[in-house]
Amino acid sequence: ATYAADANSRKKKCLGLCKKLWQWTIAVFVVANAILLPYFAVKTTMLAEEVAKLNRKTESRLSELNLKTTKLAEEVAKLNRKTELRLSELNRFPGPPGERGAMEAPGLAGKMGPVGPTGPGSVGPAGPTGEKGPMGPAGPAAYLDQPPSSHCR
Repeated sequence: ATYAADANSRKKKCLGLCKKLWQWTIAVFVVANAILLPYFAVKTTMLAEEVAKLNRKTESRLSELNLKTTKLAEEVAKLNRKTELRLSELNRFPGPPGERGAMEAPGLAGKMGPVGPTGPGSVGPAGPTGEKGPMGPAGPAAYLDQPPSSHCR
C-alpha cells in the first residue's frame, strides 16, 4: 500500500511540474509573439517599400538604357547608310588597270605630212657667232690656288 501511495504522489508531482513547465512555455511564447510579431510586420513593410523604390529606380534606369540603345541603333544605321553611299560612290570609279592585251602586227605605212618649223628660232641656217667682250676681273685669291674642279661644289 505504501508503494501505491508513493507512486501516486510522484505521479501527481510529475504532472504538476509538467503543467507548470507548459504554462511557462506558453507564456514565454505568447509574450515573444506579442513583441516580435509587430516588429516583423514593420520590418516587412519597410522592406516592401524599399523593394518598391528599387523597382522604380530599376525601371527608370532600364528606360534610360533603352533610350540610349535606341539612339545608338539610330547612329549605327546612319553610319551604315553613309558607308553604303561611300561604297556606291567608290564603285562608280574604275578600278586599277588590268594586264595589257597582245600586241598586233603594225599596219601599213601611210603618207607623211609636210615638215613644219623646227622651233622658236628663225628659219634658215645659223648666222656667224658674235664678238667676245672684254675679259672680266679676276675672282677671289683663295680660288686661284685650287684647281678649277674645286670651285663648283
